[in-house]
Amino acid sequence: MICTVCKNDFKGVVNQTICSDCLKRRSQRGKKIKTPNTITTNLFTNPSNNITVQISSGISWLWVFLFGPIYWAIKGVWTHVVASFCLAIVTFGISIFIYPFFTYSILRKHYINKGWEPAE
Repeated sequence: MICTVCKNDFKGVVNQTICSDCLKRRSQRGKKIKTPNTITTNLFTNPSNNITVQISSGISWLWVFLFGPIYWAIKGVWTHVVASFCLAIVTFGISIFIYPFFTYSILRKHYINKGWEPAE
């Protein structure tokens, strides 16, 4: 993986975007580190072309509840197209009632993994 701060190659865990050296330096400065779980914005900026998009609306959970895998396909989150479809089959539809609660965190993690940055 490549660190988003110093651009050095490092070995880390899944979804880790900052190497341990940069984490230590930031914690020493007292800077708050943004992780996918602490980001609350729905606006993300593509650093390569500075385009800012709103990744979800206030009722995105409703679209996930009503359309499930189709919503994820429209958003381009292909892993969750397959996951929500398979979970709906395995759980006999119960997952349809649970999946919408994770809509916003799934979208945030997807955009962060693609290299987008949260807009302030």
